[in-house]
Amino acid sequence: MFILFISVLIFGLVHPVSKLILDQGIPLSYFCGLYVGIRFVFQFPVFFKKNNSRVSSKKIIYLLSLVGLVGAFLQFFEFKGIQIGMQPALVTFIMYSYPTWILIINLFNKRHTFNILEAIQSILTVVGIFFVSHINFSSYDGFSWNLLYPLLASALIAAWIILSNRLRKEGVGSFELSAYYDLFSIFALLIIFNDSLVKDWPQFLFWSHDINHILGLIFYSLMIGLLPNLLFYFSSRNVSSNIAGTMMTFEPFFSALYSTIIWKTTFDSHFVIGGIMIMFANIPKEFFKKAFQCKLAHEG
Repeated sequence: MFILFISVLIFGLVHPVSKLILDQGIPLSYFCGLYVGIRFVFQFPVFFKKNNSRVSSKKIIYLLSLVGLVGAFLQFFEFKGIQIGMQPALVTFIMYSYPTWILIINLFNKRHTFNILEAIQSILTVVGIFFVSHINFSSYDGFSWNLLYPLLASALIAAWIILSNRLRKEGVGSFELSAYYDLFSIFALLIIFNDSLVKDWPQFLFWSHDINHILGLIFYSLMIGLLPNLLFYFSSRNVSSNIAGTMMTFEPFFSALYSTIIWKTTFDSHFVIGGIMIMFANIPKEFFKKAFQCKLAHEG
C-alpha cells in the first residue's frame, strides 16, 4: 500500500514539472519523443524475458501497435495543453474525466450492462469539468478551445485502458505492456511529428546546448515518467483493483498541491468544488457497491 501511495505521489508531478521543462524552450515534438524514448531505453531488458514469446502473435502485435498509436496522440494532447499555458492542475483534473469516456465506449458494447451508478459518476465528472474550467452554465463565457487538448487526452486514456485490459487478458504482463507501449509510441510519434522534427531541429539544438536541460529531461523521464509506472505495476499486484483505482484518484489532488508549491498557483472555490466532484467520480463503482452491501448487511 505504501509503494502504491508513493507512485501516486510521484504521478502528481508529471504536469507541474513538465511545464518547467517546456517553459525552457524545448519543442513539443522533441519533448514527447525524448520523454518516451528515454523511458524505453531503460526498459529494453524486458525484451530479453522468455515470456515475451507470446507477443509474436499477429493479434497481440496489432493491439500493441494500436496502443502505441493511442499513446503517441495521448502524449501530444496531454503536453500540448501544458505548452500553450494551461494550468498543470487543470490539465490533470480534466484528463481524469476518462471514466465518462469509458462509459460512452461501453454503451456500444452489447455485453455491457448499463449501471445507474456509472451514470451518476459521469454526470459528476462533467459538472466538475465545468466548475474547474470556469465555464458558465448559461452561456459559453469562459470557454476556451484549448480545453479540447486535455479532453481529447482523457478520451485517449479511456481507449488505452480498454486496449490494455484486452492485452492483459491475452497474457501480456504489466512490465511488457509498459515497454511495448513506449516502443510503438516512438514509431507513431516519428510519423506524427515527421515535419516538426525537421523544422524544430535548430530550436532543439539551441536548447540542448545547456547540459542541465538534458539532464533535467532524463531525470524527469526516468524518475517522474518511468518510476511511478513501475511502482504502480509492482504494488497493484498485491492490492485489489478497487484500492488501486481509489488511490489513483488522488493524483489530481497532488498535481494541484505541487502547482501551488512550484508555480504559486491559487485556486478559487469553483476549482475546489469541481476538483472534489471529479475525484469523487473517479472512485471505482465497485467500491460503492461493496459499501452499500455492507450497510444493508449491517442494517439487516
